[in-house]
This record gives sequence, C-alpha cells and structure tokens, in this order.
Amino acid sequence: MSCPLLLELPPDVTASNVLETLQSAGIAPVRCAHHNGHAAWICRRGPVSFRLVAYDVEGRTHVWFTADLTGWRWWNFPVMWLLAIRYTSREIQLQRDAYFALRAIGAARLVGGDVLGLDNDDR
Repeated sequence: MSCPLLLELPPDVTASNVLETLQSAGIAPVRCAHHNGHAAWICRRGPVSFRLVAYDVEGRTHVWFTADLTGWRWWNFPVMWLLAIRYTSREIQLQRDAYFALRAIGAARLVGGDVLGLDNDDR
C-alpha cells in the first residue's frame, strides 16, 4: 500500500513536466478518473502502482501520491491487501524513484513520505 506524500512544484513546472519526468524515469503515468475534480493518473512500473493527483494552490502546482485502489472493494479488501504484501518493497522503490525524479526538477516535499525513508531535512 502506498504512503501519502505531498509535493509542491516550482512555479515554472507544470503537470505536463511531471508526466514527462516520470516517463523518463521509467514510470508509466496513465490518466484515470478525476479525484475530487483534480487531474489524476495511475503511475505504474510492472505490477506496482500509485495514484498521482495534481492540483493548483495559489498559482503553484501540488502533486499528491496516494494508494492506487483500482479494483479494491469493501468485499475484496482483505484478499487484495494480503496479495499486495509481496509487492511492498517494489512499491516503495517505485515511489522513491518518482520522488527523486520530481526532486530533480525542483519539487519540495511538504508532508508525508515517512515510510519511504526520506530524510527529515527534505521538508
């Protein structure tokens, strides 16, 4: 399961730049249903994925990493959770790779990502 992470992008970086950066890092973002009216993508590498949501706050783009719960329902949650355990380390690596790719274009961590082993001075 994903760990929530919120990043703020520099004023000159757009959601399109984020998608290009993730693609160059070997992560495949695919547009999905909007999340509370904001643009959203499922970012995948192999069998692991996370949801990326982009939105504007006072003229700055923020991106939010959260769990990809596509296909999860109340009745299959226990089974899906058990099946996902074996991919935990790969999912953490995927999110770390995405985080460091976005840091390279100037993204700043606002909150979250603690499970990813990120330094506290990154905030």
